[in-house]
Amino acid sequence: MGVFNQFLISHTTNVHTHTKNRLSTHSTLHTWYKKNIFAPLLNTHFNPKISIMKIMRLSLSFVALLAFSTFFTSCDKVKDLITFNVPLQTADVSFTIAPQPAGTQILSGFQFGINVDSVLKKENSSLGVGNIKKVKVKSVSITVTNPTSTDHFGVLSACEVGLASNAIPTYTTFAALTSNPDAYATTLTIPANDVDLKDYFGSTVLYYRLSGTTRRATTTTLQCKATIQFDIEAGL
Repeated sequence: MGVFNQFLISHTTNVHTHTKNRLSTHSTLHTWYKKNIFAPLLNTHFNPKISIMKIMRLSLSFVALLAFSTFFTSCDKVKDLITFNVPLQTADVSFTIAPQPAGTQILSGFQFGINVDSVLKKENSSLGVGNIKKVKVKSVSITVTNPTSTDHFGVLSACEVGLASNAIPTYTTFAALTSNPDAYATTLTIPANDVDLKDYFGSTVLYYRLSGTTRRATTTTLQCKATIQFDIEAGL
């Protein structure tokens, strides 16, 4: 084997080592490289003009093919980075809390029909339910419209709100108030939990459940309204 061929083998081996990590996910390109560049060099007889021209043609072909593949891989990565944050606020949903005994129990439940797909398409026509990446609750507030001096939200020492749907009947607690003062109050602001509710938003009906602990028994049917704000992250 001549000195020139040894140089070529050494040179192409270094190139192969340098690009090995970039080609780890491109097995087809790796095979092409070995078959069309490295192997022919082993069979190349010493003819500087023919050998160099052949190497240049094969190297240029390989670089073009690698660039083409990298372009589409990069496009996919950029596409994954494109996300949309879509605010979603349910309407003020009315519900009632019946007279309660002292203790911990389910206080009330209500439902809300929603077409999440249409909400997303208003933000971007290319988006749909299948593009949802995560859903988090931003805020939860409940207001009572007919409080009395004894029956109001100060009766609750703690409460929480859970979510289920017509597709997923299991409730997930997404907001909780662990310590509520014993003072007259007509509004409850319930801190949101850091929980992803994405799986529920493929449904058309959402079910809400309010649970809590009452300090004392109540005698009034309380008329209430709930406002819940979500943040939906969707991507193409």
